[in-house]
Amino acid sequence: MAFEEVLSVALKENFDILIAQSTKKGSVLSNKISNLHIWLPKATFMIAQHNQWEKGTKRFDFRSDPFFRLTWESRSIFDRIFETKINNQYNLVNHLMATKTISDTLQKVVASYYELALAQKKCELSHTFTKVAASRLKIEEKKFRLGLVSKINYLNADLALKEANLALLEEQEVLKEKRRNLNLTLGRPLNEAILVQSTIPVEPMWDMEGITPEKVVDLEAAIQAKKVAIAATELTRAKCHLLSCLSLLSDFSANGYIYNLQDKKWTINPSKGEVHIGVSIDLARLLLMPATIKKARVDLNNETFKLSSRS
Repeated sequence: MAFEEVLSVALKENFDILIAQSTKKGSVLSNKISNLHIWLPKATFMIAQHNQWEKGTKRFDFRSDPFFRLTWESRSIFDRIFETKINNQYNLVNHLMATKTISDTLQKVVASYYELALAQKKCELSHTFTKVAASRLKIEEKKFRLGLVSKINYLNADLALKEANLALLEEQEVLKEKRRNLNLTLGRPLNEAILVQSTIPVEPMWDMEGITPEKVVDLEAAIQAKKVAIAATELTRAKCHLLSCLSLLSDFSANGYIYNLQDKKWTINPSKGEVHIGVSIDLARLLLMPATIKKARVDLNNETFKLSSRS
């Protein structure tokens, strides 16, 4: 398998990469749904009915009073703005975390590929040494029979062949291990036969930009920087707690219909429609505002310290 082919297989079949990509998509979708819920008002619809028969001198009246009520509540626009911003910031964090997982996994694939290529080279050399040692033993054996060399030369050649065979067995075991490691990173059966290019440089040379659109940076530091930004947004949100405690409430209701049995038709009875608009304040959140600000400031300091420790 060529180097580029191995990377392509890893991107499509490695479980860690697939899970990271799926987790990122799920998190982004979840935050989009959350943003939709944030901006949609909380609405409640209720319908009820009261029926009444009335008997007059010459006519029967059936009075139906259906009752409709629509109530909706909208939280403070400031609170919604902050929540939307934080969700978008978490999308960036999830994107960077997925990129880091993919980058780390691909680095393992690259390391396993080069280790297997090196093991193949060593195994090929061991095969060559074994052939050379076997040829030398044959030559020394003929010379010994002809009396041209002493038995020590023959024994040394025999020992060299045995050492070469032992080295070959060791290299074959190493080759099996490196093949299993690469299959493991690719998500394939461990004992599946795989052959890589052995004519590659000794040192791994690869370009991350050729695999993902992100540049090669310290992704952990980038992730932590985004967490600091989220903590800063939370602190700003806590300082605006007074505005976030305000909510808008609206209520609309209407009723009144009459059915005449003699005329067999519905008539609209003069009914009342009411609209109520009000503003509510969350006293509990308001009272906890100083503690919320203090906690947000502590969280921001902790995230900032973590970022500073990486530099």
